[in-house]
Amino acid sequence: MKKNNAIEGLIHLIFWFCMVYVFVNYTFIRPRILVWKELVCIGFLMTIVYTNYFVLFPKIYLRRYYFIYFASVILLSFACTAAEFNFTKAEIFVAYLPKIEEPISSEMQYLRRYVIIEEYVTLFLRDIAIMLALFPVLLYKETQAKYEESERRRKESERRRKETELKLKNRINNHFLMNAFVEIEELARAKSDKTEEMIAKLHKIFHHSVSMQDYDAVRINFEIDFIRDYLSLEEMVNPDMQFTFEVKGTLEQQRIPPMLFETLINNAFKYSKENTVINIELDFLKKGYIRFFCKNEYDERFLKLQPSTGKGICNLKERLETMYGVHYEMEIVHDEKNYQVEIGIPDQLPLR
Repeated sequence: MKKNNAIEGLIHLIFWFCMVYVFVNYTFIRPRILVWKELVCIGFLMTIVYTNYFVLFPKIYLRRYYFIYFASVILLSFACTAAEFNFTKAEIFVAYLPKIEEPISSEMQYLRRYVIIEEYVTLFLRDIAIMLALFPVLLYKETQAKYEESERRRKESERRRKETELKLKNRINNHFLMNAFVEIEELARAKSDKTEEMIAKLHKIFHHSVSMQDYDAVRINFEIDFIRDYLSLEEMVNPDMQFTFEVKGTLEQQRIPPMLFETLINNAFKYSKENTVINIELDFLKKGYIRFFCKNEYDERFLKLQPSTGKGICNLKERLETMYGVHYEMEIVHDEKNYQVEIGIPDQLPLR
């Protein structure tokens, strides 16, 4: 910001140095006058330029009072023309009019009026031209300021989003870790031969979890592999529990946040009745859209022994809102026997 202000100040200095040089050394629209008078005239011009720069444009134009703004510019330019003309009229009359002798003839009066009008118009058009030339510069400066503010807000929003996403991922991974160790503990107590195999599968799942943690989104085939590995782990822990996992549609370049559906699958196994079937679907039949579906028949006894806190679902909703904003759908149907969750998301993360 300080660097931009320094550059802007340098541009102003260069511009006014050039204006002083031109006014003092060249004559375009009026006769040559004394240097100190030229500097005073430049002071008049600087007054209207910076009045427009700091007052009229930000206080009037940006508030959409367009008629008042342009009327003020015209009046300001006229006032500058009048001040400059009255300050230099002696030099103007000497340059353009012959020596006046009394009494003043009608022809001389006409010539005097002509010179006054011509100089007024010329100076006024010059001032208006400078003010109009400044207008696109002010518009560009305002557009640039809005863009920089938008970028600052976007970066701040992105930083907060990443912080939130990281917290949510940590919550999910901690939740998953606790459940996994509980399952290993149960196998170890039973002195099951499957303990070693389960640890190997768990290692594979955690390798996926840790390696994907730094990514906002992963290819859908990686997520499907994770779900299958997770289901095979659950199959070892709950051999009496049956499930179906069906993938519909064509896998292309779809991308989703990693481990997005782990909480729902875990809850389905945790609260399902024994000897019931858990139905899990992931389809891409609708172009640009991913649908996840999970349905299980829950056991009220488990709910009484292990009442749900609802944190898993709350974390999932918060994560979906963080990643997709309003571009997602989530429907939960809960009756006396079944618990059903359906989620619809775009097949790519929305631009932020």
